[in-house]
Amino acid sequence: MWLTKLKNSKGFSLIEVLISAGLMALVASGMIGLVTSMNKEQNNQYRLSALRELKTRFQFLISDQGSWNKTLERMYSAGDPLAVCIRDQVTCAALIGVVSDLTLHDNAGNPYFVPPANTLVSPSWPGNSAGFSDKGSPCTGFNGNTGAGVDTCPFTYKVVWEPICTGTCINPLIRVTVRLIYNPGSKAPALPLGSGNLTTSAFDTDDSVADNTGKYDVVMKRSAKAINKSFTLNMTNNYSVLPTGEATPGGNCQQSPTFGVRGKTSAPESGTSWNEVDDSFDLVTVDIATGEISIMPGTYSCRITAVGWAVNTFTIQLRAVSPSVVVPGSIATGTAAQASLVQATATSTPIVSVGGSVPAVYVVEQTCQTATGLIAPGPTFTMGMPTPNYDQPSVYGTFSCTQTN
Repeated sequence: MWLTKLKNSKGFSLIEVLISAGLMALVASGMIGLVTSMNKEQNNQYRLSALRELKTRFQFLISDQGSWNKTLERMYSAGDPLAVCIRDQVTCAALIGVVSDLTLHDNAGNPYFVPPANTLVSPSWPGNSAGFSDKGSPCTGFNGNTGAGVDTCPFTYKVVWEPICTGTCINPLIRVTVRLIYNPGSKAPALPLGSGNLTTSAFDTDDSVADNTGKYDVVMKRSAKAINKSFTLNMTNNYSVLPTGEATPGGNCQQSPTFGVRGKTSAPESGTSWNEVDDSFDLVTVDIATGEISIMPGTYSCRITAVGWAVNTFTIQLRAVSPSVVVPGSIATGTAAQASLVQATATSTPIVSVGGSVPAVYVVEQTCQTATGLIAPGPTFTMGMPTPNYDQPSVYGTFSCTQTN
């Protein structure tokens, strides 16, 4: 009977109130745990997103030609043995199997990430080491010592390079390895980083062993040097007898089918005779006096463009000097607009392969086809209409090559 006294005739009994309060506390506790778990997962996703972004940045710095050129220049200036043998075009055989630290630079020549010196010697990361926060921002408080990690600067990288080659090992293939090092404080959670090198204890860079490469590591192979060198050519004339009635030369193209005029780099009217882009290693050079183009050993994707004035057709080619062989794919012909026969543009994109250990020499050549009735016949006047308005002292063109291996 005493239980009836606990019952409120207008509401819940005390037991019902207590049960309801307990259920509410249980739900609240569950909600707090759920929110905490969601926040933890969200923070983990932020960290993983930052790692994906950092991985992409490293991949870009390694693959971008401008950044790679600056990296080679800076490493060469610092006396790095691998950069020195690459720059000086000498054998890198003594460095086969040797892994060394690498500082990557952007295309403005600024270091992107400078790890502490001697990262191949443990312990390599004292408490003031460069690293990244869990949001991907640079920081300087990474500590690689066991149990001394810092949550505000939990990530850093070991960046190394090595030649991949045999024999003389000139201009070798390069393997760049970027290892993620993760050493957070006690509060940071474990992250699903996959396999690989997550502490400072292992330094193997052999990418043939899958367990050595983590999900957010970068292992890339690329050519030691790749260039895009461009020349402005001044295609000079080769006739010795002026056309009858003309006081000045009327053209400068050898009559077809003979190729006899090479591209030269004597200074054109615009000023500088040639320009070069992104070739700090002189893989492609030009002799200003002869117009001969020297290309170092390797394989190159080249592009030749030249313009012929007041012609019907205009053809160009790239020829090796010794032995005298026309490069396959280098012959191209342009046809002028038939209404005026004023300009013909020819463009070819040959693949140039130079074997051995010494550079090969090439010349750019041109030839024209006489347009009957508009251009005077004869090998001494096969380009340029017989009027001063169309007399061109030079034919301008461009020659560029990008190394592909």
